[in-house]
Parts: sequence; C-alpha cells; structure tokens
Amino acid sequence: MSAPVTPTAGTPQVTEAASCAPRVHNSVCFPQEPSPSGSTLADVTLRHAAPTQTTAATTTTTASHAHKEPDTRYRQPAVRAARSSLASPWHLAVLTGPDTGLVVPVDGHVVLGRDGVLSDPLVSRHHLSLRARPGGVDAHDVGSANGSWHRPPRGRWRRLHGHSRLREGSRLHLGDSVLELRHRPTSLLVATPPRPQAGAYRRALATVLVCLLPVAALALVSTHSGQVPGTFRLIAAVPVIAMLAVRLALASQDQTSRHRASTRPAPTHRGCPRRDRPGWSRHRPDPSTMLLAVAARSFDPRPSDAGTGVQPPSDQEGEEQRAWTGKARRRQVLSLDSGDRLALTGDYAHDTLRWWCSQVLARQQARVLLTDTGARLLWGPANRPREAMILVCPHGSVPPQALSVRAGSSTAPTCSRTWWEAVCTLGAVTWQAGGSGDRDGALPEQVVLSELLDDLDPADVSESWKRQERLTATGQGTPRLEAVLGVGADGPVRADLVEHGPHALLAGTTGSGKSELLVSWLLQLALGTSPARLTLVLVDYKGGAAFGLLASLPHTAGVLTDLDPAGTQRALSSLQAEVRRRERLLSSHAAKDILSLPPRIRVPRLVIAIDEFATLAASHTDVLDTLVRLAAQGRSLGIHLILATQRPQGAVSPTIRTNTALRACLRVLDSADSRDVLGHEGAAHLPRHPGRVLVHGTHAPDSEVLQAPWCGTEEQVASLVGLVAASAQGHEAAWRPWAAPLPARVDRDQALSLAAPRRTYALPQSRHQDTTAAQAPEQAPTILLGLTDLPEEQSLGLWYWDSQRPLMVLGSPGSGRTTTLLSAATAALEADLPVHLCLSRSPRPQSSKTAAPPCGTVDQVWSALEPAPDGLGTVVGAEDPRRLARLWSLAASGSLAGSLLCLDDVDALVPAVDEALGPGEGYSLLETLVRTAPGTGTCLLLTAPLAAASSRWGCAIGLRLVLGAYRNDQAAQACLPRAVVTGSGPGRGIVLDGSGTAACQVVLPPSPTSQRSRPRPRRNSQAGPAVPRLEPLPRLVPAASVAPGTWAIGGDDASPVPVPRGTSVLVVGPPRSGRTATLAALEHALTGPVHVYDDLDLAPHEEVSAAEYVLGCGGTVLASAATDRAACAYRGVLATLRERAAVVVLWPGIGPGNQVAGLPLRPATDPRALSLPGRGVLVHRGTATPLQVVAPFPCEQPGPAANGAAQYT
Repeated sequence: MSAPVTPTAGTPQVTEAASCAPRVHNSVCFPQEPSPSGSTLADVTLRHAAPTQTTAATTTTTASHAHKEPDTRYRQPAVRAARSSLASPWHLAVLTGPDTGLVVPVDGHVVLGRDGVLSDPLVSRHHLSLRARPGGVDAHDVGSANGSWHRPPRGRWRRLHGHSRLREGSRLHLGDSVLELRHRPTSLLVATPPRPQAGAYRRALATVLVCLLPVAALALVSTHSGQVPGTFRLIAAVPVIAMLAVRLALASQDQTSRHRASTRPAPTHRGCPRRDRPGWSRHRPDPSTMLLAVAARSFDPRPSDAGTGVQPPSDQEGEEQRAWTGKARRRQVLSLDSGDRLALTGDYAHDTLRWWCSQVLARQQARVLLTDTGARLLWGPANRPREAMILVCPHGSVPPQALSVRAGSSTAPTCSRTWWEAVCTLGAVTWQAGGSGDRDGALPEQVVLSELLDDLDPADVSESWKRQERLTATGQGTPRLEAVLGVGADGPVRADLVEHGPHALLAGTTGSGKSELLVSWLLQLALGTSPARLTLVLVDYKGGAAFGLLASLPHTAGVLTDLDPAGTQRALSSLQAEVRRRERLLSSHAAKDILSLPPRIRVPRLVIAIDEFATLAASHTDVLDTLVRLAAQGRSLGIHLILATQRPQGAVSPTIRTNTALRACLRVLDSADSRDVLGHEGAAHLPRHPGRVLVHGTHAPDSEVLQAPWCGTEEQVASLVGLVAASAQGHEAAWRPWAAPLPARVDRDQALSLAAPRRTYALPQSRHQDTTAAQAPEQAPTILLGLTDLPEEQSLGLWYWDSQRPLMVLGSPGSGRTTTLLSAATAALEADLPVHLCLSRSPRPQSSKTAAPPCGTVDQVWSALEPAPDGLGTVVGAEDPRRLARLWSLAASGSLAGSLLCLDDVDALVPAVDEALGPGEGYSLLETLVRTAPGTGTCLLLTAPLAAASSRWGCAIGLRLVLGAYRNDQAAQACLPRAVVTGSGPGRGIVLDGSGTAACQVVLPPSPTSQRSRPRPRRNSQAGPAVPRLEPLPRLVPAASVAPGTWAIGGDDASPVPVPRGTSVLVVGPPRSGRTATLAALEHALTGPVHVYDDLDLAPHEEVSAAEYVLGCGGTVLASAATDRAACAYRGVLATLRERAAVVVLWPGIGPGNQVAGLPLRPATDPRALSLPGRGVLVHRGTATPLQVVAPFPCEQPGPAANGAAQYT
C-alpha cells in the first residue's frame, strides 16, 4: 500500500496529477477543438474518454502545460476543484454540511482533508485517503479524529475500517458533511423550463365533465321515473362520450410531448443521462452538478455584445429569461422580460436568487452583474440590448424601483457561500457598485418650484414671451409646453406635452403631492408660454379648491367644478365646438396639424387639466366619452389633456391609456392602480415621502424615482400668479373656447348689446325671428324673454318666444318664475298685445304709497304697469275664485283671442277654480284651455312647479322654460334630458323645445321708472274692440255712490245692472239675505206701476190671490220668498213667477237656488261671499249675472260685512 502524498499548505487536497488542468483536454471540447458532429459548444457536451494508466511522460507534459495557464481567476480551491473534476474520472459532491454544493476531484491518489476544498471543522486535516480505480475508488481512514462512515448505494451506514471500495452513488459521512461519489458527467445541459401552456388537458377534461353532466342528469331522471326511453338516450350519448375521450387522450399526449421536448437534454455521443443518475432529479441538476455545468462554461466563454449582453442560443427567443426558483414545478418558474424589476422577499430570497442565476449562467444566456441589493441581467445583441433586475429584500422592505414582488421559494437549494463565490467566478459574474438603481438616498427631500425657475422677473418673462413669438412668427421655432416633473440624482427630468404627449396622466393617493405637482406643472406652462399661445381650462371635481389661485392666471379661461354641473356641460359643448372649429381651420388650409398652418394664423394650445378625473368619469359617463374623443383628436388640433386622479383603477379606459403616452404616478395604495398608470407596481412601493414620483414617457428611465417640484405655500403660489399676471401686461389676452358666461342679471338693453348682431336663438321646432323685422298685424308678436348661451356656436344669442305657442315656465320657489311672467307681460304690452294676469296672490292696492318693491315680486306688477295701459286686461288672483274661473272659461271659449293670458303658479290657482266650479273642475278647465288656446288664437303663458312637467295637462305643452333645476333630481323631475341642468341663480334656466335645449338667463322686466318714461303704444281703434276686463264686485254698494235708479252692481265689468223690463221679478233667498232691501231697490228703480209682495210664501190667501190676479192681468209683480219654499212650489203664484219672471237668487250657494233658477248658478256664485247680504245672481232669459244689491240708504264710508248686513232687511 502506497503512502499518501503530503499536500503543501495553501493548495487543494488533491494530488498534482489530479489538480492540474491538462487532463481536461482529454475530455472537454476546447474552443480550439472541433465540436462533435451534431453538437455545439452551447450544449457543453463532455466526451468521456476511457480511463488509462498515467505515464510519467504524460504527467510531465501536462504539468508543464498547467504552469502555462495564463488565467489567474481560477486560483480559488473550490474553483480549481470544479474545473479539475471535469477532467477526473471520479469526483465527490458535497450534499450537506458547511460546503454544500462543492465538488472534490478524485484522480489518482488523493488525500482528503480540511485544508483544501472542505472547511468542516469536524473534518481532520488529513482525514481520508482515496485512490481512483477503473471500477471505483478505494478509500481508507488515515487516522482522523472523528472517524469516517460509509454507506453503499443500497445499504446502511457503517464505520469505515481498513480499505473499502466505493462505487458510484456511495456516500461518505465526514464530520458534519455528507459526500457522494459520482462519475464524470456525460452531459451538463441545464434545461430551460417550458413556456406556460394554455392547459389543453384541463380544457379537454372540463369539456368532458360538462358534457357528462346532462347525461348523468338524464340517467338520474330515468332511474326515478322508470321510463325505458331514458336508456336509449344514454346509449345515444355513448358515441359522443367516446369522441370526447379520444380528444382528451390526444390533448394529453400532445401536452406531454411538448413538455418532454422542452425539458429533454441534448443527446451526446454516449446517449442521454438517466433520471436516477447521481446529481440529477427529474432532469434537473443538484447544486454540485450545477457547479460543474457552470465550470464547463468557463472553458467556452461567450463574448458579450458591446458589453451589454450575450447572444442567446439559436433555440431561444431571447425575449425573456426563465429558470426554476426551486423544485421542478410549474409554479416554481420565474420569467424575466426586458425592463422587469423584480423584488424577492422572505427568508429564502438569497437562496432563490443564487439558484436562479446559476441556471442562467449554466446556460450562458445572459451576463450577471451583482449589486449591493441584488443582481442585474444583460442579454441580447448590441443593436437591441435587454436588461432586467432582481432585488433581494429579505426583510420585506420593497424598494421603489421594484415593478413586481415575489416571495422567495422555500424549495430553493441552500448552498454554501463558497459555492456561490465559485459560481460567480466560473460564470464571470462582475460586481457593480450602486448598480441597483436605488438612488433614493441621493434624492432631495424637497424641491421648491421657485428654485427651478430661471426668470422670476416680469420683464424677463415678458421678454421671453416676445422672443418666442418672434421665432414662431418667422418659422424658426416650434412652440413647446415643457415643464419639470421631477428631480433625480442626475438632475431635472423635463416633459413636453408637444413631444411626449399630447396627453398626460397623473395619479397619486391622498397626501402624495398630486395636486401640488399639478399646480406646479400648470404654473411652469404659464411661465413658459404667453397667453396668446396657451389657454388653460381647469376642471376640479373636489369643489374647486385645487385650482383656486390659478383662476387668476391670464391664461385661464375658466375653472369648472362639481358645484356647477351646468357650467361643466357648457364647457364640454364648447370644447366640442372648438374641435370642429379647428378641424375646419385645418381643412381650409390643407394642414395636417396646427404646426403646418401659416405663421400669420395663430392657434393657441389648449390645455385641459382635470383633477379627480375618476370622480368625473364615474358620475358623468358622457363627460368621459367626450374626453375620449378629445384625446383621440388632440395631437393634430393642439388640444392637450392632463388627467389627475387618486384612484386610477377602473377609470383609465384602454382608449385613454393609449392616448396618454406621458404618465406620472406618485405613491398609490394599490398595486393595481400603479399597473393601470405605469404598467408595473413601482408606484405602490414608493416611500411615504410627499413628492416621490415615477415618470413614464420621457427620455429618462421610467424606474427612476424622482422628487416632484412643490408649488410652495399659498403666498408663494399667489406670488407666482401675480408674476405671470404682471408679465401679461401689454400682451394679447388669452383666447377662450367659449363666450362670456351668462350674467346673473340682465335687462333688455343689456341683452341686445351682449348678443351678436342679428343673432337670435330658436330651437329646431321654433321659427327664427329677425330682431329688426316688422311683425305682420295678423300674426302674434314674438317676445324677447332671455339671453341664451350657444356653446355649440361659442357665442351668446337672444331667445324670442313665439307667442302663438303656449309656454310653460317651470321652476322651484325663488327661481324667477314670476319675474319671467312679468317680463313677458310688459314685453307683450309694448308689442300692443293685450295681457290678462292670473296671480297666485293679489297685488298690493294701487293707492298704496310705499317704497318700490324688489324686482321679481308680485307687487311689481302694479309698480311696473301703473298707470295701467290700455292693453292690460283682467288682473285677478286666487282670492277671487269666481272671476278667476270666469276668465279661464272665457279663454277656453275663445273670447280672449288675440290676447296673452298669463297664469302664475298654476298649482295655487287650480284650487281656487275648484272652489268656484267644484272639485276637479279646475284641472279639467285648465286642460281644456291648454288644448284650445292655439286654435282659438289665445296666447298662453303658465308658471308651475317642477313636478308639473309630468302632469296630464303639462304634457300637452311642448315649449318649456325650466328654472332652478340645478340638481340632477330636480332636472329629472322637470323632464330635462339626461345630464342637462340649469344654473343655480334666479332667472337661470333651460329652454326646452322637444329634444332641443338651450341655457338662458331671463331678461328682467323694466324698472318702474324706466317703464313710466318709456312711451306706451296706443291701441289702434280699428284693430278691434277694447280689451275685456273682469272687474270685482264690491262687498257693499252705498246708494250715494251710484247713479239714481241703480238697484244693483254686477256683470263682468261691475256696472249697474238694468232692471228687467216688461216682466215681474221674484227675489228668493234665505233669511237675512237682503230680500226686502232688494225689493225696495227694485221698486225705486222701476218707474211704472208695480205691485210688491214681500214674503209671498208666508202671505195670507187674499194677497196670494191678488198677486195671481195682477199676473193674470199682465201687471208687474215684485215678490220675495224663501229659497226652499220657492223651490218646492209646483203650482200657484210662486210656481208661475219662477217660470215666467226674472229671478234674483240671493246667497245662491246656500239652499236650492239652482232649482229655483232652472240652471247651474255655481259659475256666477262667489264662494268667498256666500253669506254677504245683497250678494246674488240675476237669472233672466237663461243668463246668470252676478250682482251686489245697492244698500237701501246712503252710506258715507263702507263698513265691515257685519255692518253692511245690518243695513239690509
């Protein structure tokens, strides 16, 4: 037995013959040698030569060759041992212990101990002697302190005594380490995990199960019902099941074939390795075999392309790097695409990184650069380099550079640090200090906007604008919309909406600094571009607080908030009109964009900044659609959108994401929000530091963390806004995409001056009117009622109401309904159109000498119309139900043709009409009036609450003016189209005619002073009869106040009632109704002989006979009786008088007055004066005339009703 060779200090514990590399050339394909036929160097196929006896000559030659090896990178014991193991017929692989994963070559005589590759403290310096034999390795313990243990491949552990023959797969237990004897590998190809398949097997299985469900249900039904046809149905389903089974088998076989083809190692000249070969498990190597695979690659280093990466093998696409993170399972595959930033977390993060990178190095598909926080991977050709990064976060603190996060695999092999160092050395892994991209520590804590601005003097800013104008006018410069969005370790990062846009998306949670960045962005745009070249439209759906100070910028056209939905709708309509205007402009000049227009044509850039875009899109889907259309057309038309939101998830549609190439995302709470904006999860891992932002779409890397500029305090922002305003002095004002907003108050003269000359507004169903055209006498005039907003035309117009069409004014209290009615009434009077007013309450008396009432009150009727013009007809309120019902009846019958009937607050007037005519008669008469007014020539204007829009009578009116519906629920109640609301001020409304709408401001009626000073037209006497006017009946008519011979005041005009001539008169009424006084008044009014019989129903038989005699002789009889007795008289003198004489029914609402009169007396009855003495109805020749009987003696002052009653008997 030969003595062991004593190793020298500092060298591996192998013999010189085994440690030198010359034996490698007998078994490894060097780059100088031709590869075996059908194989490549990428396969790293090792040619196993038969072991031969080593001669002295060979030893000498190889030793000299080894000393000539120029590379000094492989002097570490573990690295030299791995490279030597490729040339040795045998090697030991460390399975467990401090040196897990290392290998020890066994070639010739080797003394194994602690001073070489092994570092186990329980292993002696000279522990075990090994000698390679053709059939195995002879081993014996050389006197170790802790002994050695041996276990055959199919045996138990036994202590090693004497010499023992070790065969392949035998294991040694030395100290805490377990080693396994292995033969030199025939192939070291590390397979690439297969791509995830679509799961054909599972789909086929699911198909079969779905098809079997109805078969099983059919079998169950057949079993319980006992029907034989069920069996035949099952038999018919057998072929279908058979075909599905064949399909399932074929799909399973196809998937298995693809899986085996993707994982099978390349064949060598000695065949394929077996699955149970030591060092392999399911065709995957263990750490020791992986070390040998990397070592084999060290003999064939692939040159990198310009230092950026390596060219992948021909069988790889090169678009991604795939490797297992642990055991060979589908869920243990990690794929990295170019640009990925993956963070590995957990206790197994380091082990996962090392195992994954070792597979990439063994396949030589990428370069690996170690950093202080992980590793960088470079691959691909020089003309298309690719890069990815893996960050190790064992404690869970994910850096902001990470775009995705994954937990480390617990099944990843745990190898020694020496093994990892050997892999890095053999795989040419380099160290890159600070290469992780984590430079957050170099970022400033805060960047104030004023520190980034160069020109902070109004003169300098103005001069820069002028210089920009000169360059643009001469075609030497291109307008830019540039702003600094963040400051990184390499300096400011600028974004240009023209170059990087045209649209931008900004996201960030509460407290991240989103609104501050948006304000800073807009301030930079305003400072860099003159108002003539830039227009800002600000939309804030958080109440307007975000843009409060920016509203004073000379570039700002307006600030739209959620508090003014009508203003938002107006702005959208104007923006759509602006898009069409710019399209027409480009088409007329045959230009592809605004930059191609002639320099003399100045088209400003329009930037629309929207804060809380998600809220806007959620509450107004039509707004979202409009913005999408703007985004699709904005690049060529010079329109840019900056969309900012706290919650981008779900709000950013694919169309918006496609058109917003420039994106900035501050810290967000959800990874899905970050993916919606940036396409990765980086923003979800930003630190809780206000202003930290990631920018995508500029020339800077999108994974670089920046510090966004802070606009400053309110005082600093106000100072910058003042600076811009001062710089704008002497420059052209900013162009606005819409006309001036409607004023809160406007009279007729102001409306004419604000509207465009000869520009009027009429909806599609209305006819257009010329403000200067004379009206034909036979046509009803048009009346100016409102100043309209025409966002589709970007101007203001006038709305003239065609009085031939009924108009319904809907509104809530205080919205200006009565003001609209008064304005229409005064305009109609000026147009020589008679007017009748029905008010919900009576105006103040004309004789009242009080202060001028406020505009819009009912009392202003008399203030504006005193003295009453000739055209003013009846003015009645709900306090006089009889006259109100009479006026409506006259209008429904056509008696008011050619007049304007104004009904104020119909819901308050209808109960009064019901009081006069009976329950339900008010709405019935109103519906008749609405339907017959156009045919009879009566002009009709009504005001009503919003709920009247859906009423039965309201549906017949197509032309409406809606006021005070500034909330969505109010607009829906008023039957306005969706998303159409009015303004919140009095008089602000929507003209609705069919499907057409227009916003307007009601023109105020003239003040009393101007009304009196304005000349009133005089009615042409040839135009027709005088305007009918229904006068109220007085409650008391003293005899001294009327002409002699007047017995009663009555009729529509409250004039003296003539005494029925040539007929007798029967006066009926309850007690104390004034029957005696009425007989006395009639007796004084008649000049001829009369016979008076008071209380004829109670008179003796002689008086009754005398009355019958007088009637028989043709004389005139004046008689009185109680109403109920007269109604019950079917013969005699009372029956004769009731049939032939005129009847005066006092208190007709009490008792059977209708039976006495022979016709309904309710229309002529005053329900508010049912028991007023002397109040009655004269029924003569089928006509009922309301009247008030004259008091029997003079009365200087009218007293209350009680005193008046005492004057009648």
